[in-house]
Amino acid sequence: MKLMGIDFTNRVSRKMLCPVCGKDDWCIVSQCGNYVLCPRVQKGSIKSYACGHIHYGNKFVQQSLLSGKKPNTYNQKHIAKVYRSLNFTYQALFPLARKLQVDIHALQNLGVGRCDSTWYFPMYNDRLELIGLKKRNIKGDKWCEKHSRFGIYYPRTFQDGSGSIIICEGESDTASMISKGYRAVGRANSKTCRRILSELLKHHDIVIAADNDSKNKHEPYVGLIEAVKLAGYIDSRSVRIVCNEKYKDIRQWIISGNFSYSDFNKHQKVVPDVIKYLKEKLGDSYKLSPPLK
Repeated sequence: MKLMGIDFTNRVSRKMLCPVCGKDDWCIVSQCGNYVLCPRVQKGSIKSYACGHIHYGNKFVQQSLLSGKKPNTYNQKHIAKVYRSLNFTYQALFPLARKLQVDIHALQNLGVGRCDSTWYFPMYNDRLELIGLKKRNIKGDKWCEKHSRFGIYYPRTFQDGSGSIIICEGESDTASMISKGYRAVGRANSKTCRRILSELLKHHDIVIAADNDSKNKHEPYVGLIEAVKLAGYIDSRSVRIVCNEKYKDIRQWIISGNFSYSDFNKHQKVVPDVIKYLKEKLGDSYKLSPPLK
C-alpha cells in the first residue's frame, strides 16, 4: 500500500504490536520504519485516510523494536511451508465446524488446515496465489501467521458455481454462506482486499454482505460504509448490499434459524438506497469517498 508516497509494507502481528494503538492486527509500519498507518487512533496523526491515520516518528517504531523484534515482512516461502505442514483431515476440522455451526465441507472447500489447537485459513491474491494465513483458536481469537499479507478466502469450487457472488466479511461468515450453497468469497475485514476483489470479480453480479455495526462506538455503520466503497471499486454487472439489522453478521443470522433464501433476497438493496440510508443515520458526518464509478 502506498500513501503520501510512502510504502506501507510491514503488517503488525502478535510479535510486533502496533506502536500507536498496541493491537496486533490491521495496522501497518512503513518500509522505511518512520511511519505507522493505524486505523484506530487519529489523535497525533499527520494525515487521515479512509483506511487509517498516518503517524510519524521513529520513537513509535523504536518502542516496538526495543526487544529486538523485526517488522512482519512478507515471505511467501514461509507461508507455503507452514501451509503444507497442516492437518486437513475431517477429524482435524470437526471441532471448529461444530463451534462455528458450519458444514465441515465448507471448511474443506476453503482449504482450512489445523496445527495443534489452531486452525489456518489460506488467503489468496487476485492471481489465486497463496499470500497469507489467518489463524484462529476455538475461543475465537484471531491473528495472522507471521510474514502474511491480507488476501481473500477463496473456495476451491468457486469456478463450478453460477449466479451472484456473495462477498463476506470474515472467514466464519464465508464458511456459513458456502454451507448454505451460495457462491461466496471472503475478506479478513471490511477495509481490506478492494483491489484483489476488483480484479478477480470483474463483470459479475455481486452481493456484498455487510456486518451490522450500528452500535460500534468508534465507527458506527462501518460495515455498510465500507461496502459502499467496495461497490465503487468493482467493475461489475450489478452490485447489491445486504445487511439485516437484527443480527450482527451473516453467520449470526443463519444460526438464528430465521435465515431463508427469500429473506436474504428481500434484504438486498441497491447502492443508492444504502447511501440514502447512511445519510439519514449519520447526517453530515457521512461523506462518500471514493465516488462511485
